[in-house]
Parts: sequence; C-alpha cells; structure tokens
Amino acid sequence: MKYALTLFVLLTWSVLISAQNLDFSTPGAVADDDYGYTRPRVVMANMIPLVVLNNQSTGEIFVARWNGSSFDQPVKVTPEGVKAAIDNWMGPDIASNGDDVYVIFKSEPEASGYIYVVHSSDGGKTFGDTMRVNGDVNTRLPSIAVLGDGNPVVMFMQFQPNFLEPEYVVAVSTDKGRTFSDFLTVSDNAPGEVCDCCPAALVASGDTIAAFYRNNDNNIRDAWIALSTDGGKTFPMQQDIDENNWNIFSCPSTGPDAVFSGGKVITSWMSGAAGNPRINFLEFDLGTQQTSATAMIHTEGQGTFSQNYPRLAAFGSHKIMAWQDNRNNGWDVWISHTTNSPFITNKNVQQVTNESGFQFNPDVAINNEKVFLVWQEPKAKEVKYVTAPLAAQSGISSPTVNLSFYPNPAEPGSLIQFEGAAILSTTIFDARGKVVWSSEKSDHPGVIPTPEHPGIYILRIKFRDDVVARQKLVVR
Repeated sequence: MKYALTLFVLLTWSVLISAQNLDFSTPGAVADDDYGYTRPRVVMANMIPLVVLNNQSTGEIFVARWNGSSFDQPVKVTPEGVKAAIDNWMGPDIASNGDDVYVIFKSEPEASGYIYVVHSSDGGKTFGDTMRVNGDVNTRLPSIAVLGDGNPVVMFMQFQPNFLEPEYVVAVSTDKGRTFSDFLTVSDNAPGEVCDCCPAALVASGDTIAAFYRNNDNNIRDAWIALSTDGGKTFPMQQDIDENNWNIFSCPSTGPDAVFSGGKVITSWMSGAAGNPRINFLEFDLGTQQTSATAMIHTEGQGTFSQNYPRLAAFGSHKIMAWQDNRNNGWDVWISHTTNSPFITNKNVQQVTNESGFQFNPDVAINNEKVFLVWQEPKAKEVKYVTAPLAAQSGISSPTVNLSFYPNPAEPGSLIQFEGAAILSTTIFDARGKVVWSSEKSDHPGVIPTPEHPGIYILRIKFRDDVVARQKLVVR
C-alpha cells in the first residue's frame, strides 16, 4: 500500500529564507587528545578542509585533512627538537591557494626564537621541511597569506629587546617560501606603536594584500589597515578604521581577523570601549578605499556578556563570522551567517554550542557545499567540529509550495516520488552532513532513490525563486 504525505512547505518543512539558522551536525572530534586542542585553525585547500591542531604541552603542530566523512590521521609539521609557541591567544597560522598550503609558527623561546614556514604542494597531504623566515631579530605573532601565484606573504611583529618599539612588517616570497624579501614596515604611519601582545591578520587576493593589526597610541588601541595592490612591494594606504578609541592600559591579547568578499574586505575585532568586550566589524571597499560604519554584533536585549576572538570566512555570497561568547557563566561558540551586504545584521545570530564546560577559540571555513566550524574544548581535551550544508538564500517573505512526497519512512533502495512541485534540484545528506545523492530536476514529477543503508537523512529540495526546503527522511 502506498501512503502519500501532502505537505505545504511553508507550514511543515524548514524553508530557508534570507540567511536563517544553519543546520549543524552533531559535534565530532577532529582527532584524539594526543594531538592537542589549543587554538585550532581551519582552512580550505581546493575545497577540502584542513584543521591545524596545536599541542601546547609539547609544542607540536599537526594538520588533519577531511576525507569526505571525517578527518584523516593528523600529519606532524614541526620537526624534532623544535617547539612552537602556542597559547590560547596566539599560535600558528595557516593559509592556502589551490594545493599550495602554508603553516607559519614562532619557535620557542617566544621572544627570541625563529619564525618558520612549512609548505605543502599536494593540498595538505604531506609537508616539506621548515624554512626560516627571519634572522637574529626579536619577533613574534606571525601570520600568513597566499598570493594568486601560490607564493606566501608573511606578517609578523619585530621589536627591540624587552618588547620595546614593536612594529609590524611584511615579507614576500617568490620561490614558495624558500626565501623572503626584505622586511617592509606596514605600521609606520600609525602613531605610537603597535599593541605588542595583539596578533594581526593578513589576507591576500591576487596581488592585493590587506594587513590588519591593533595599534597602541598612549593606550588608545584601535584597529588599523595597511593595503597593498602590487603584491606587497608597497603599502601606501595605512588607515585607522576603528571608531571606538578604546582606552586600556593592560594589553588585551586579542587581534582582528579579515576575509575578502565581493570587492570588499570584511574585518572584525574585539573592543571593550562599550564597557564589555564586544565584537566589532566593518567592510572596507577596495575600489573606493572607504569603510562602512563600525558596528557591534548581536547587541539587542542580551544584558551583560563578553565576546572575543572573532573569525571570518566567505564563499560566493555566503559570509560567516564565528566567535566565543559568555552569557551564562561559560564560553560558547556563536556564529552569524548572511548572504547580504552590508555583512551582518543582528537578525541571523545563532548559538552553536550549549554543552557543560567551556567551548571557545572557534574558527570557520566555507566551501561550495558546507560550513566547517571548529573550536577548542578543554574538558574533552579535543578540537571539536561541526558541519552545516549551505542552501540558497532568498528575500521571499512567504513561499508556499504544494508538494506530495512518499513514502516516508522508506525502505533502503526504494524510490521516493514527488508530485505537483516545480523542483529544480534535490540533495540527500546523511546525519554527518555528507552528500549521498544529488540530482538536478525539471518541472515534472520526480523520482529519487533512497539510500542503501538504514538511518536518518536530510532531504533538501530547491524550487523556483530560490526557495529551499528541507525534510527529515527515515530509511528503515
């Protein structure tokens, strides 16, 4: 007997409209606690996620690569006898362009050790030997980006003994990191000196490089940008982009992040100028070199809370920010996701974690199918991750689609039929967010096969006008 279930999408299905909440998977561990869990980083290499695992106790750095359903055994990138400087607020950085992947780190002792780069030419499967960036100068807090030709550009702080006269410098490689150009100061137009305990952010797109850092002008700790459009040869534009004028004597030990998106650079940082530590953000237009007004994330009706360590990612029209947020006497991971510009409103903010203990130090990356979100979880001594499928977004206010969908539950290997719907595409995800079946559909009734294995799946259907609906599918 055939049982038909006729649905009105507006009432029963989860319809995704104008950046509604992402549907995250159940958290999993990237690797066991032997590999470390401090301040993880995630990046895409040819659409494949790579996660940096930092072991603060041993100073070892590992990179784990996504295999389609989980992460492979991590690969160690630090050589024997070299210990990386790692803490909750600073540590290694990673960047990629295609299959070229670079990890940069500062070796211990943190004030006088060398900065090293390691390179992978196969998308993070293997890494070569360490390559030293600096000579016998005092340095700290390195970051890295990759130019359009696959060569790395690095940024780090150099200073006199006892952390005096700190400044940020940039150097460019033309031979995949084996050698670097002379160091070019990018903070010399800022008054005072740079914040000597605040990490920086470096992003590149083609030959355009944007460097972001926190300055210290008599304890006014604003965020600054330095911009190069000639591959790092010059940085003629240096500008204070922070309207907060945060005055604080003690060092905040937190810096900005940034990402390119649609002819703009989006940047975010923490400021305590409003009383509590709050995430600020703005957009910098690369054409006009003008900034939007500084805004704060999720400010409405939340009372007293604390935010820190924002991280940004973008792919196509999708833009996402992750940060750590303390509202209930414990750190949790929150995100904001949008396809609109300006970047973020306060209407699409989502709490991702709500477990006992602390979940903090998040990072986020996006490919053409999913969001990958990682964070530090000290109680489990693991780096946790979740995924969420991306869906088309629309400004339609009240879509209604009449759809017949049967059977549900279904038998393994059977057929599911659709009638009376203008279906453009259909995708089935397993419980971990992996695509198990996908097909383009025309306007006539459709038939799709169910997965071969029993379980709970998510069926995503895209209709006309970019209306996207999702429904749980049970196979038993």
